[in-house]
Amino acid sequence: MLIAAGNDSGNQLVQNFVDGLTDQTRSLERAVRVIGSGDINIEGSDSLDNPSAVQ
Repeated sequence: MLIAAGNDSGNQLVQNFVDGLTDQTRSLERAVRVIGSGDINIEGSDSLDNPSAVQ
C-alpha cells in the first residue's frame, strides 16, 4: 500500500528508507577501504548503484 500509485507520502517514506540503507552501505564500504581488509567484499546492486536504470 505504501508504494501504491498516487500514495505520494507512502512512496516518500519508502524512498527515505531505501536512501538511508544506501547511505549506510556507502559508509560500510568506506570503512572497509579505510581498514584495508582484503577479506571483505561488498557486492553492489544494479538498482542502487544506478537507480535511473530501474523503471
